[in-house]
This record gives sequence, C-alpha cells and structure tokens, in this order.
Amino acid sequence: MGWRYALVTAWWPNVQASLDMLSSQRRPLADPLEVQSELLAAVSLGPVPFGELTLASGFPPVARVDRVKD
Repeated sequence: MGWRYALVTAWWPNVQASLDMLSSQRRPLADPLEVQSELLAAVSLGPVPFGELTLASGFPPVARVDRVKD
C-alpha cells in the first residue's frame, strides 16, 4: 500500500526547550516562595549580575555552575 512508518525517540534539546517555553506562557506562573517582589526590587535600578540577584532573594543558592576553562 506504500505506507511508511517512522519511530521518534526524542526531540532535539532546543526544540524541547522551545516547546516548554511556549507551553509555559499558556498558564499563570506561581511564586510559591514569594520572592518575586524581592527580585524585582533588586533589578529596579537596572541589570545586575546573576550572582547578586540570587543573593538578593533571601534564599541561598542550592547549585552553581563552574566556569569551563578552555
């Protein structure tokens, strides 16, 4: 009959991230830790480095990224 089948095992990471981002815009986001006002106050005068922003939240960072050396 000329039928063909395709097996899809996973999305490329960038496609999955894009679909997740688009999907998240369909529902209201929650702030269960109530840090939004603290974070907005920290950036009210302009951009700040991410490290300073995490310190402004009142919660200690639970993970960090090491810089990759070439």
